[in-house]
Amino acid sequence: MVKTKSKKPKSARDPNLTLYMETTMKTVGETCGEIETLLMEMEAISILKDIDRVSREIDGIAFTVPFKDTFISIRLPFNWKAIQQLAERGKTGYADTEKEDRARMVAARQILRWIESQFALWQCEMAEVAEIFLPYIVNPKTGQTAYQQIEADPGLLLGTGK
Repeated sequence: MVKTKSKKPKSARDPNLTLYMETTMKTVGETCGEIETLLMEMEAISILKDIDRVSREIDGIAFTVPFKDTFISIRLPFNWKAIQQLAERGKTGYADTEKEDRARMVAARQILRWIESQFALWQCEMAEVAEIFLPYIVNPKTGQTAYQQIEADPGLLLGTGK
């Protein structure tokens, strides 16, 4: 488990390949704190961290927001394995990104930056919270996100075509 602040990544490969947020020095926990602050401003009433059962590391963040006369749950995964796989294929600016802790830090930081940009839309009243996070809304009956359900059954989105 990452408990201390990480050092700046070493083993630079090609600066032109550096991923967005790849040079972050913020731990996943620090980034989660920043995410929580934004979500509270966006009227979240509950915020939880998804923890991997084996590594005991943070794998994502889940939260609940009011929606009309009810509440909806939203789950944002930190897809750190995708970052790690890019690094393993030499597609990142730093070899250190192959390490799980670095990949997790980069993934969490990218989610934070995405939420910040979505926050701007919400703040300017250009979009509602549910609209912004639609693919990540969790179906309480299945536990799947809207995207996961559509991915498994594209007909949910497009219909049968008849």
